[in-house]
Amino acid sequence: MNMKELGISKRDLKRRNRLQVLKAIREIGPVSRVDIAERLCITRAAVTVIVNEMIEIGMLKELGEEVFYHKSQIHKGRRKVLIDFEPTFCYALGVHISSEKISVGISTVTNDTMGKREADINSKTTREEVVDIICQLCSELVEYNSITFDRVVAMGVGVMPEMAAKMGTAPSMELSDYDSLAEIFEKRLNVPVYAANAISLLTLETFNIREHVQVPYNMVMLAADQSGYHLGVVYNNEVKEEFLANTTEVNKLCVNPGGRLHEGYCNGSVMAELTPYAIAYKASDRYCEALTPALYELTGGNGEYITLAQMLTAMENGDGEIEDLASSLLHEFCLMLNNLKVIYNAEKICLYNFGFSERNMEQIRTCLIANAFSDLADIIEQYDTKGKRLSRGCSAYAIQCGFFQNCYIMPDDEEDE
Repeated sequence: MNMKELGISKRDLKRRNRLQVLKAIREIGPVSRVDIAERLCITRAAVTVIVNEMIEIGMLKELGEEVFYHKSQIHKGRRKVLIDFEPTFCYALGVHISSEKISVGISTVTNDTMGKREADINSKTTREEVVDIICQLCSELVEYNSITFDRVVAMGVGVMPEMAAKMGTAPSMELSDYDSLAEIFEKRLNVPVYAANAISLLTLETFNIREHVQVPYNMVMLAADQSGYHLGVVYNNEVKEEFLANTTEVNKLCVNPGGRLHEGYCNGSVMAELTPYAIAYKASDRYCEALTPALYELTGGNGEYITLAQMLTAMENGDGEIEDLASSLLHEFCLMLNNLKVIYNAEKICLYNFGFSERNMEQIRTCLIANAFSDLADIIEQYDTKGKRLSRGCSAYAIQCGFFQNCYIMPDDEEDE
């Protein structure tokens, strides 16, 4: 029985072969044909044919012979010729959508940023206007870099939680709603589009797979907003798909057994204990300018929404009336961090949009150590967006899906008859 009878075309086989080679190079970096053959358990001759074809179409390039830095690396025989990606073989667009700004970037297939555009938006900006702005910025970037859309492997779109309802991708909705958003852009720009929650895509901005080849790497991105907490996870070097659509499961964790009840959640859940509205409810019996002057000033006199950072800072600034509550919240927050570390065997936990000061981070680490979580104190850090290109995680998602998972086939590749 031949390939055609099995329903496998030469194009399908070409794609599968290329995917295996791309995966090997992605994971271990510049590598020789011999090393690829050994890793994939196929003959060197077969690898040579596949790799040479990929070099011929511009997908890969030869870097030259391997370089020895120590005598122990020297081996008999000819030096291996190393192979790596050709960065400009194709390109990826990344789009990060928040309530205040749209960030669009264009990158090479190795995710080196070539340019970016930004546009300010507000609560009055409609979904249709957001889509129009994004398409306009993408067109400007493609034209500015003297390329065409047929060389764009894909576009990755990350939607921040506060924009989910407006963009039709609310946390309670299914992944298909992200697919629907992707379809809108695909029809406008005629490129493959992959959309997901922006919190998960931020993990790709901070993660480099080549740094964690030998030992699988796990990290957690924990973000905060008015509605609660959001979670993105890299597990065994891959972004966990379950968080691409819904990042709110972290709010179901129990941090205070027998504590407050929030409808739809267990007693003492993160949602009931640690969200800004929950903290405001707990502090309502003492919140006023006379009893909690520091907290009152930090919140601008609005006690309906109070963050953990504000509570810790107010306690540090002398608000004795909230010291017991702030200490209790801090303990619950540390318990949540430890739960996340244990559940995902996390080697790093990034905190995003919490507004913690350096002193707040010291308070958190001191509490962790006091509760025998000293190893956790060493792996938490704030994710600072200053100087970061938020669209980079979105373009990384486009490259992962469009190039490494689906193996981009050039428009002029011929279909089998």
